[in-house]
Amino acid sequence: MSRVFHYSPAIPVRDAIGFSTRSLYSAMLSAGLETYLVCDQDSISSAPIFTLNVEQMLALRPGSQDLIIFHHSFLDQNVDRILSLPCKKVIVYHNITPGHFFRDAGLGWLADACDEGRQRLGSMSAMFDRVVGDSEFNVSELEARGYPRGHVIPVFYDDLFFRRPFDDAEAELRSFNGSCINMAFIGRFVPNKRPDNLIRIAALVGKMSGRKTKLRLFGKLWDRTYFRTLWRLVEDLGLEDAVSFELNVPREGLKSALSSSDAFVSASEHEGFMVPLVEAFATGCPVVALASSAVVGTCGSAGLLVTEPDLEQMAARIVCIAENPDLKRSLMRVQAQRSEDFSSLKTLNKWNSLLGEFLPTSLVKHENRV
Repeated sequence: MSRVFHYSPAIPVRDAIGFSTRSLYSAMLSAGLETYLVCDQDSISSAPIFTLNVEQMLALRPGSQDLIIFHHSFLDQNVDRILSLPCKKVIVYHNITPGHFFRDAGLGWLADACDEGRQRLGSMSAMFDRVVGDSEFNVSELEARGYPRGHVIPVFYDDLFFRRPFDDAEAELRSFNGSCINMAFIGRFVPNKRPDNLIRIAALVGKMSGRKTKLRLFGKLWDRTYFRTLWRLVEDLGLEDAVSFELNVPREGLKSALSSSDAFVSASEHEGFMVPLVEAFATGCPVVALASSAVVGTCGSAGLLVTEPDLEQMAARIVCIAENPDLKRSLMRVQAQRSEDFSSLKTLNKWNSLLGEFLPTSLVKHENRV
C-alpha cells in the first residue's frame, strides 16, 4: 500500500497552514492509511511530537507508489531533495508574499527570502502530478508561472470550534465594553497586513462616532524594529488606551474577542487565503476589509469590502455597523452561510476527489460524500 508524506518546512501548532496540514494528515490516519508529517529539522521542536524530519523521511526510501503532498509558502532549503524523489507529488500553494512589502519597511532579509521563494516557483512547474492552491488567487498565480490549471481546495480551519455556541454565555461578554466600538484583527504583525492602517482606522472611528474605541490586534511578532514603529504610531495618535497588541492568544480568547467585537477589520494588501476571515464569519463578527488579493475570493458575497485603501470609508462602515443592529444581523446571516462553504467535510470531499486515483481507500465515508 502506498504511503503519504505531508511535507511543510514548518508545522507549528498555532498556525493556519500547520492546522490544515495536520487536518488532512489526521483524515488519512482515520482512513487507515500509512501517513507521515514531515518538516525541516530546524522546525522540529515546534512541530507535533510524531513529526519526522527530512532525513528520517529519506531513510524510509519513498518510492514510485508513494505520494508527497508538498506545502509551499516560503523559501525552502529542502526543495531539491524532496522533488528529486521518485514519488507522485502534489503541490499545495499557500502563496509567498512579494518581497517589496518587507523591503519598503527595512526588512531586507525577509524580502530577499520571499522573492527567491517566488522566483523558484517557475522552475518547479513540471514536477507535480497535481496542482492545488487554497484560493483562486493562488491557483491563478501558479498558472501565470507556467503551471497547469490547478484545483482550488481551501485550507481546513477549526470549524467545529468556531461555529459552536459558547457553553457559558458570560464568557462571550467578559471582554465586551458596550460603551466602546470594539474592533479586532488576527494576523502576523508584518507590513503587508498593514496594522499601521488599522491603527489609523481606529483613530478615525473614534472621531466619526464620538465614542471610545478599542482595537485589539492579535498576532505574532516577527520583527521588533517594525513593531516599535507601530507602537510609536499608537503614541503619536494618542491611542495608548484604545489599541492593544496581544501575542499568542489561544483560540478560546480569539473566539471570545471575535464574538464580542463590532467588526473584524482588515486592511491587508496581500493574502493567500486569510483564515481569520472565515473564523470571523463562523463566530458572528461582521467583517470590513480591503478587497485585495485572496480576500475577495475568501469573502465571496459576505462582509463589507472596500475596493480602494480608503481608510475613512472603512472607518465609516465600521461606525455604521456599530450603530445599526439590523445591518449587523444581516451581515452575520450572510457570513454564517459563507462559512459553511469552508466546512471541514466539504474540504475533505474535495481532497478525496482529487486524490482518489492515488489512494487505496476513500477519505470520506459514503454517507458524507458530496
